[in-house]
Amino acid sequence: MKINLPNEVIKILSLLNASGYQAYLVGGCIRDIILNRTVSDWDIVTNATPDQVCVVFSSYALNAYAAKYGTISFSTESGKYEITTMRKENLYADNRRPDIIEFTDNLAIDLKRRDFTINAIAYSLNEGIIDKHKGLDDLKKGVLRTVGNPYDTFYEDHLRIMRAFRFSAQLGFYIEENTLNAAKNMTDKKLNIPTHNIKHELNLSLLGDHFSLPALQYTFIISNIIEEIKPTIGFMQHTPFHNLDIWSHTVKSIEYTPNNIDLKLCMLLHDLGKPHCFTLDKNGIGHFKGHSEKGADLAQKILSNLQYNKHTIRYIYKLIYNHDRRETATYENARKLLCIYGEKFLKDLLTIRRADNMAKNPSKVKEMLHELDKFEEYMQKIIKNGDYLKKDQMAISGNDLKLLGFRNENIKQTLDALYIMIAENKIHNDRKILFEQAKKIQKEQRNDKI
Repeated sequence: MKINLPNEVIKILSLLNASGYQAYLVGGCIRDIILNRTVSDWDIVTNATPDQVCVVFSSYALNAYAAKYGTISFSTESGKYEITTMRKENLYADNRRPDIIEFTDNLAIDLKRRDFTINAIAYSLNEGIIDKHKGLDDLKKGVLRTVGNPYDTFYEDHLRIMRAFRFSAQLGFYIEENTLNAAKNMTDKKLNIPTHNIKHELNLSLLGDHFSLPALQYTFIISNIIEEIKPTIGFMQHTPFHNLDIWSHTVKSIEYTPNNIDLKLCMLLHDLGKPHCFTLDKNGIGHFKGHSEKGADLAQKILSNLQYNKHTIRYIYKLIYNHDRRETATYENARKLLCIYGEKFLKDLLTIRRADNMAKNPSKVKEMLHELDKFEEYMQKIIKNGDYLKKDQMAISGNDLKLLGFRNENIKQTLDALYIMIAENKIHNDRKILFEQAKKIQKEQRNDKI
């Protein structure tokens, strides 16, 4: 079986061959070529040592940060390349990295150490496809199966369990029964996976075209990583607006969310507060008062633990905190919220509200979406006409407040307060009026300190 490769890839394989070394494409690039998926990262294994690889590619800008593991990497216009010396691995004391690495010139040994059969397919310019573990069969069947004993495979590296979740989300593949049983057995305890790996795999999973498959079929994996998900699984909501339990609703809302990682994370976490806020009234109707605030707090904690950056955490916190707000669709309200939130945030807020509503009881969706459509029409009209005040258009500035005696954080707080008052049409954007109102705020601040 011959594969059509980009000229740059052929050139790199040929350079190794011409220098007397073996060269094989392996792993994800071969898998994705066979599945007609776009490839930008190319993994190559060779019997050349890292030092020898550096000699062959001396004209390239090489990165040798992983040379101790046998890998030299570089980038070209056609994509990223990692060239790794074929190796054998022994003992995984930390359930993550091998204690001992031995270089080899035997491809079969190298392929045997890989996680799943679909990632253990190799290709060379001379031999074509090399498939020693029936990876092609599993690709055709849409199955994820470990190369070796699944219990050993997952014990060696817990990350492989989350990679199974991710491949299922990206490819729509099911986990084979023995592999699945081993994964369930391992998740009886907390998985030992570095935080940066969890974040990477979670992001790729959420952006996968088939996230709902593992999210519903293999929930035990993602709830091992984010334990706050567990109370939402099977938790029925007892409201006419919801026909699904909290977790199933969450997964469905993610399906309706655009491929933006911040928004996907927001929907993953948006209803985690519900089980903590649930009450049932005398008519048997469920209520979740305060769940937005509780969910925002939980999301902040989870994202902090997973080491997302502060901007992302603050942004998602704010989205979740406001996701269940109800605003009547009027021109005035749209104008006010544009002033308060700004164009980008308000658009994102409406986007997640739409996804949230589309995942609710189908009999109620049309009514809720109609109100959102009206609100968005007003918003787009206001934006087009420039008919809302931006902060830098206020008739008073921070320097003006300094002259009045305001200091440090009081300046921002006062400007924010004045801005919201303008947005809510309580005062006009008039310099004299704003100065008078600022003096009132200053007096209140002084009285608070007494």
